[in-house]
Amino acid sequence: METVLGMTDLQIKLFTALGQLSIACIVGYIAYQQWQTARRKLKADLFDRRFAAYDEMTRLVNSVLYGAQDSAGDSAQAGVHTVDELERVAQEMAWLFDQIVANYVKEHIAAVALQVIYANADVVASTNKDEGEELAVEASVLHRDLHNNLKAATALIGQYLELEH
Repeated sequence: METVLGMTDLQIKLFTALGQLSIACIVGYIAYQQWQTARRKLKADLFDRRFAAYDEMTRLVNSVLYGAQDSAGDSAQAGVHTVDELERVAQEMAWLFDQIVANYVKEHIAAVALQVIYANADVVASTNKDEGEELAVEASVLHRDLHNNLKAATALIGQYLELEH
């Protein structure tokens, strides 16, 4: 039995099935593209959060290294607050990076930053010229150590600041 355009009933069912199959393939392709877009957005969001934490850490370290040294008490008190902020950033980094990065920031960045703050306060508070020069040398060594530790932290964190990660 022939129907429209000389096709049989079986041929009409075949073309109907092929149409439904092609629609299903198109819907599947759209779902796949949405999944890929969501993955790329997740990677971009993670990058943004990681970079913000890294940027905050470097900002805090730079405020310790290059902060104003007006008076020993004010500088030390503000510096201790900065170290508290560094430790908070380190806790956040445990979630964003891994525990190795967080421990490095706590042990090699925050701890040395605190030493730098107290060394700077001692230099400002010293009244003896010879003692002040000796304290300034110690503070300078701690500054260099903190700067080098910041470089090492940057290298450690750098592998996570890639969109492919």
